[in-house]
Amino acid sequence: MAYAQDKKVLSRTGQVPIGRYVDYLEDKDQRLSIREVVSAEYAQKFIRSDKDILNFGFTNSVYWVRFEIDGSYRPAEQEYILEINYPLIDQLTIYRQDEFGAWSEDTEGDRFPFKDREIAHRNIAHKIVVPPRKVSTFYLRFQTEGSMQIPIMIWKSHDFYNQAFNENMIFGILYGTLFVVVAYNIFLFWIVQKWLHLAFAAMIVLSILFLATQNGYAFKYLWSSGTHWTNHALPISTGLLTCASCIYLIKMLEIEQYSVLMYVSLVTIAVLGIFTAIAPFVTTHNFSIKFGLINGLLAAFVSLSSSIICRLKGGMQSRYLIPASYLYLIGIMLVSLKAFGIIETTFISTHGVELGSVCQAVFYSLGLREKYAITLETEPNTTT
Repeated sequence: MAYAQDKKVLSRTGQVPIGRYVDYLEDKDQRLSIREVVSAEYAQKFIRSDKDILNFGFTNSVYWVRFEIDGSYRPAEQEYILEINYPLIDQLTIYRQDEFGAWSEDTEGDRFPFKDREIAHRNIAHKIVVPPRKVSTFYLRFQTEGSMQIPIMIWKSHDFYNQAFNENMIFGILYGTLFVVVAYNIFLFWIVQKWLHLAFAAMIVLSILFLATQNGYAFKYLWSSGTHWTNHALPISTGLLTCASCIYLIKMLEIEQYSVLMYVSLVTIAVLGIFTAIAPFVTTHNFSIKFGLINGLLAAFVSLSSSIICRLKGGMQSRYLIPASYLYLIGIMLVSLKAFGIIETTFISTHGVELGSVCQAVFYSLGLREKYAITLETEPNTTT
């Protein structure tokens, strides 16, 4: 299964998604060793991938991935960067065989301190060296309590670092936009003394924490040594964000005036959000993540429904919340379906929640301004 595309593709571009050039093996009992995996017994049990990105959803199995790079045409050794474009893998072990037939291994993931990574990147990224004039075989062992997503990329070194710089710039703009919204609402709270502005700022801070955890930046910058906290951070941030969003929406829409059913639904989902936040301490990580995703998806749907009902019954403050809730619902739906392995991993399904979060923050800000503009217009004039 020599990776024949290496000569053609890597010669003209620095990025190669190798999903369709790998074989994979499911280890349901999590017991296979590298010696067993490379044996003749298991060599024939590997299955050729037919997808650009392998996605097995939530599973307790370990997955082994095998691929080869053909360096037989190269007169000298070549260094590449192997990147797993999904930062929430608990443990990835890379196996390589030296010229004497001995297998070496390197292990990274969010179960290990960030400072121990070979490359300080938000994703798992590792240097691999392809010797000249031979075909090199690599084995990857994936184990995680969360969603088993395996987007494997091979880069030329300089292209990888250029892409990492551009990526940091884009995410910097994303987080910068959200921080501006936070600062703006804290300033408005200081000026007008309306607590809803402060509540909105807190909701956006939790949104930033959720996105930074999901994208690997929180592990890199906030708790690079807190490996135990890394697994807890995602359900905790998901639960707190869901709870804060529901409470904010209740106050923003004054939904109890328009629909008791929606009011009760939002309160219930907020309580379930608190349960999601404490679930990692009383149950498994796998259950916490699943429950948090389902509750977050339900919260997005109820938020959209509440906004529509409020608008139909004359609530002008909800007109900006309808597109915000709709876009966020689409984003969280795509991310959830991808996490469960129902849809394939694409750019939109991976980053839809970021785009939805920015749109939500902007439209919610406009809705908040509308709410207080209406309030000021309807207040009686006390000027004598």
